[in-house]
Amino acid sequence: MKRWLTTVFAALLPLLLPTGLHADAELDALARDLDRNKSIRAVKLLQNSYAQYAQYGLWTAVGDLFAGDGRFVFDGLVLPAETATGPAAIADFLRSRYGGGLEGLRADGLSSMFIEAPIVNLSPDGENAKGRWQVMIFHGHEGEARIEGGVFNVDYEREAGVWKIANMQYYPQYDGPYAVGWTNWGGGDLPVPPRHYTAESAGVPIPPATGEAPPSAASLAELQAGIDTLNESDRILNLQSAYGYYYDRKMWDDVVELFAEDGVVEIGGMGQWQGKEGVRHWLESIGPAGLSHGQLNDQLQNNVIVSIAPGGNEAFARGIELGMLGEADQELGWWQVTTFRNRFVKEDGVWKLRELRRFPLMKTDIFLGWGESRLVDPIPTGAHAPDTPSPAADTAAPGLAMPAFLDVHPVTGEEITSAGELRMVATSNL
Repeated sequence: MKRWLTTVFAALLPLLLPTGLHADAELDALARDLDRNKSIRAVKLLQNSYAQYAQYGLWTAVGDLFAGDGRFVFDGLVLPAETATGPAAIADFLRSRYGGGLEGLRADGLSSMFIEAPIVNLSPDGENAKGRWQVMIFHGHEGEARIEGGVFNVDYEREAGVWKIANMQYYPQYDGPYAVGWTNWGGGDLPVPPRHYTAESAGVPIPPATGEAPPSAASLAELQAGIDTLNESDRILNLQSAYGYYYDRKMWDDVVELFAEDGVVEIGGMGQWQGKEGVRHWLESIGPAGLSHGQLNDQLQNNVIVSIAPGGNEAFARGIELGMLGEADQELGWWQVTTFRNRFVKEDGVWKLRELRRFPLMKTDIFLGWGESRLVDPIPTGAHAPDTPSPAADTAAPGLAMPAFLDVHPVTGEEITSAGELRMVATSNL
C-alpha cells in the first residue's frame, strides 16, 4: 500500500496527417495505442472495484468481476489449494471466509481489503493481461478481529470488448487473530509466490503491438478527446494524492488551497463545513497545524477510482483510507477505515476540490482491535462546529453509510445497490 503519482499518458499527434492510406494507418495506430492504454486502466479498475465492493460485503458484485468460467484459487503453495469456479461459487467462498456468511456489511463486521502495489502487463495482442498485487485484509464479525495479507496473481481477459478476471490465485503470507497477532501462513518459512514478470518486463506495462493496427472508425477529434480524458484522470489522482500528503503532515494552509472558493467538507455523522473558512475550521477541529512530537496522522489512500464527467470540467474520486493515528507520548493509538467520495471542479482551468466527503466505517483503539472496540468521534463544538448538519439522505448508523459508487459494475453494467443493513449515501452533489 502506498500513495503514488500516476504517469501521465502522453501522445504526440501530428499537426497535419498525410492524405490517403498512410493517413489512415497513422490514425489506426493511434487508436490502437489509446485502446491499449485504456486496457491497462480497465484491468486496474477491476481490482480497485474488487476492493471497494468487498469493503461493504458486496460479494455477489465481487464474484461478477470474474468470467463465467473464472477461477479463484486460495493458496496451493503452502497448503493444498482451495478452488472456486464461476462468479456464484467465488462469491460464496469469499462471503464465507471474509463476510461472516452474509451479503452486505453489518454494524459489528469488517471486511476491508487494501489492494495496492500493482505490476500489470498487457499481452502483445492486447486481449489478455497479468497482474500482481499486495493485499492486506482487516476482517471479522460478531466480536472477532483478524489481520491477513498476501499476494494476488491475476490473469485478465477481454471477452466481447469487456475486461474480466479469468483466474486469481491468492498466496496468503500472514494471518492471525488481532488479540494474539499474526504469524507466517502455515507456521513456517514461506516460499516466494511465482511472478509473471522479469526485471526487464516489469517496467514495460504495454509492450509493442504486433502486426498492423486494425481499421478504426474513430476520428482524430474523438481520439484526442479520449487522450484528454486519460490525462485529466491522472491530474485528479495527483490532486487527491497531494491532499493526502498535506493532510498527513497537518499542512492546513496547503490543504485549504486545494479547495474551490465554495468548497465543502462533509464528515458522515457530523455535518458540513462551508467555504475555505469552514474547511479551515474543520481542519483545526483535528488539531493545530503541524505534527507535534510523537504524533502520527497518516491516512493512506487505497484503491482510488476516478471518473471524469462529460465536458471535462467536473470529476469524482472514490477510495478507501486506512488511518494510522497515534500519540506515542501518551501511549495512544487508533486504526481508522474511511470511504471518501470527492468531487472536483475547474476554476480558471485549474482542478480544485469542490466537495470532500468522508464517511467513517470503523475506528478502534489499536490495543483492542475492532472486535472489542468501536469508537465514534464526537461532533466538534464552538468555533470548530460544522456550519450545517449533513443532509438527511446522508444519515446512517455508525459504520453503515456506503457512499454511492462512481459508475455501474464494470462487467455486468448494472447499478450497484446496498445490501444488509447498509444505507447508500452521497447519491447527489451538495
